[in-house]
Amino acid sequence: MKHCDACTVDFTGDMARCPLCQNELRGEASPAAFPAQQIYLRPRRLAVEIITFVTGAILLLHGFFTAICFRGRYRLPVHRRPR
Repeated sequence: MKHCDACTVDFTGDMARCPLCQNELRGEASPAAFPAQQIYLRPRRLAVEIITFVTGAILLLHGFFTAICFRGRYRLPVHRRPR
């Protein structure tokens, strides 16, 4: 087991640094308690980033063209109280 002197915590696996304080671990690596997982998040994250960028670009262009087309010609209705 690897040991962190700063945190006084023991870790299994082949980590080089303590995940809590980032100090180097001492000792020999032991087998990890859990098997390594494959990360499937990468393609989804890329898709979310692309969709977010495209949505932001559309909103910016919409605001720009709305400002150009209705430059001072359109006013919001003013609701006045009846007397």
